[in-house]
Amino acid sequence: MDIEPNNSQPTKWQTEYNNEIRGHFYKSICPIVSTNIKFSDTCRKKEVQLGGLRLGTALTNHRLHIMGKHLTGFCDLCQVKENIEHILLQCNKENISSILKDQCLICKADLNLKSVLDIGGIQTTVFNLVNQIYKEKIL
Repeated sequence: MDIEPNNSQPTKWQTEYNNEIRGHFYKSICPIVSTNIKFSDTCRKKEVQLGGLRLGTALTNHRLHIMGKHLTGFCDLCQVKENIEHILLQCNKENISSILKDQCLICKADLNLKSVLDIGGIQTTVFNLVNQIYKEKIL
């Protein structure tokens, strides 16, 4: 059996996960292999949006630039590279980072990508903010 519960030896899955060269963004949010459902909601759009943010595949201007579909890859407001971290933690658009900071305080969590994309109540706030700011468009 591959799973070794409650001991200090890493499981085969965890070892493979740690050694995999791809998926650095997701590993920064979820460093431990788990079969637990990360987020579930009756709204499929919410699950897709949050999944894209967690996987680092959201269509930010930076990602669109890499795909040749955005001229600069910069945030239209701040004029810096628009990636997921910028949108959620740094951008001045609609005061999103300030709202998420307040949510993290309520949940007694640090303001970082892991917290905002891994804690249930904060994930819902992230979805609502991104949905509002990007006018119902899935990133």
